[in-house]
Amino acid sequence: MKQNKLITVEEINEYLQDSFLRAEERKICLEILEATKNSDDQKLHYFYQFGDDLRRVFMNVNAYRHGELFGFKEAILGKYGWLEFPKWLNKEMLGFGNLKRLNEFSTVDIGMGPNGKWSYGLGINYGTAYQGSPLTVYGRLFQTREDVIHAGCLEAIEMLSTKLGSTDSINYKQQIIKSTLQHLEKYIAGTQQLSLF
Repeated sequence: MKQNKLITVEEINEYLQDSFLRAEERKICLEILEATKNSDDQKLHYFYQFGDDLRRVFMNVNAYRHGELFGFKEAILGKYGWLEFPKWLNKEMLGFGNLKRLNEFSTVDIGMGPNGKWSYGLGINYGTAYQGSPLTVYGRLFQTREDVIHAGCLEAIEMLSTKLGSTDSINYKQQIIKSTLQHLEKYIAGTQQLSLF
């Protein structure tokens, strides 16, 4: 959707009818539709900076708006027209379990945005099976480092706990899960004791 190639109301309506959009994405498409109907050049210019086609525009706008919650203000499109990942400040990876063996520990990745708000991502190893979610602007927002670590550890405990007692001993190694859970619980207990002083 470069400025010299305006998208029509009909094209937007057709896209809305033919696509399965999440609520946020649909809202952005409707904003673009409204700006197009009203020939609102200022709003259209805002949207056009985010891509060459409707899909890229609404996905990039959605990512940019999530990033704004953490204080990210730059809108840089990469080689293929997608918004580049922002650079988190104070990024840190906390490991839990047997850190000496690749598939025997889980991680809580934390990072802070320019406005001081934090979020986390998880990497959960069950032995052979793995489950993860990277640190992104779509994550939950926290005010302090302590709060984000606590929430990340609790979610890791919850995820690992769901596989306790699994009969699938190939993917879910019980000793690894138990060891990682113990490490996480000990860490949380230690941070709670420190917060009392």
